[in-house]
Amino acid sequence: MSDLSPQFPSLSRRLSWLDFLVRWPLFLATIFCVAWALTKMLKPLNWATLHFRLLPLILCIAALIGIFVAQLVVYRQLIKAYARAVPWSSMVPIAWVSALGKYVPGNFAAVAGKMYLLRQCGIPGPVSFSLAVMQDGMAAVAGLIVAAPMLLCPPLRSAFPHAWIWSLLLVLLGVLLLHPRVFALLVNLILRKLKLATLRSRLTPGEYVAPLVATFLQWLFAGISLWCMTRSLSDIPLSNLPFCLGAAALAMTIGYLVLFAPGGLGVREGVLLLLFVPLIGKEHAGILVLAHRVAQTLVELLLAGIGLLFLRRHAPG
Repeated sequence: MSDLSPQFPSLSRRLSWLDFLVRWPLFLATIFCVAWALTKMLKPLNWATLHFRLLPLILCIAALIGIFVAQLVVYRQLIKAYARAVPWSSMVPIAWVSALGKYVPGNFAAVAGKMYLLRQCGIPGPVSFSLAVMQDGMAAVAGLIVAAPMLLCPPLRSAFPHAWIWSLLLVLLGVLLLHPRVFALLVNLILRKLKLATLRSRLTPGEYVAPLVATFLQWLFAGISLWCMTRSLSDIPLSNLPFCLGAAALAMTIGYLVLFAPGGLGVREGVLLLLFVPLIGKEHAGILVLAHRVAQTLVELLLAGIGLLFLRRHAPG
């Protein structure tokens, strides 16, 4: 992938300087603060009494896999709409192997991986980069819509006077931004600012609905996985599933948008701790964020391994 940097020399230089001067210090400070909080929370925990329920844990793993399947579908549908259909056997490594690049600060490595593999399928680098921006933007806006009701829950409610108004406005803004014409214009505006190739500004309803539905399914699976992991630790009722949907969307979206944290490490855990301590207590909340991160990482490694098998047996193109 080293041949990708000459295509974006100024962007690569900016990322390098930002990593050194801003991102890494912020990332290390975040990790320190979250680790310190987790240490205090877990200190009184009796590890001998800690048990995970097996069925919710299995369902959590299945839902985590569902997230990455949905992301694969979104990207493939966008590529199909703007370029040409890429075989599923090629999309598996494109989506799942390159996903590990998100653990490099800035999220650029994951996009670079997609560009490298898609080029072998005949998709130009600027097009695949632009579509990756579009996919991430769609996920972020949809995540904010799903997370908007969290403003009505403690402790966020006390921080936002008239929280229901802000929540409603956030949903309406998200719906407006996800209108096909508005969203395409917004993506092209970002691409112009980055001096990259723009996309045609209009998709047919069929071309747009499929990736949009898959994007919201991604957040549904994220919420289910979080509820199932919580259920494996405590007696959280099914009525708390909407809370978990919003919490997962809020934590993962913030973790992604905060570019200094690779894969949202530390940031996502901090948001989840803030939301779940009042619900299930400090000890269970601390175990929850650690267990959910470990489960997700194991799923990512498993899917990346499957992607590598596909890459060896079904070379792209």
